[in-house]
Amino acid sequence: MSDSERSQQRVAAPPLGAQLRLAGAALLWERLWPSLWPAVGIAGAFLVLALFDLPARLPGVLHAALLVAVAGGLAATLVPALRGLRLPDRGAERRRMEQASGLTHRPLTALADRLSGGGDDPAA
Repeated sequence: MSDSERSQQRVAAPPLGAQLRLAGAALLWERLWPSLWPAVGIAGAFLVLALFDLPARLPGVLHAALLVAVAGGLAATLVPALRGLRLPDRGAERRRMEQASGLTHRPLTALADRLSGGGDDPAA
């Protein structure tokens, strides 16, 4: 394999930052979904009722009560879900990539390591 072919292969791989962002997005989704699905269920149930045109057939007071109940249910499920959400940090993104790809000895974490004695020592 020539040097130009090797350099083309290196360019073809997405940058590490993009892969870390994708790992962070996956972590965020995995943290968000368990607390988000009740709100999706409420919205889906209302959508089924709306597709059957049930709210339009209800009297005005019941129609308003249904809308208030759906809005209250969504608020009651979304507020705690979003309040307890913790965004993944860089360390969690690195650990996720290392575990998912089967990398041993935590090489991505080692990229962020610094010398304990400082970088002034020429022997280091």
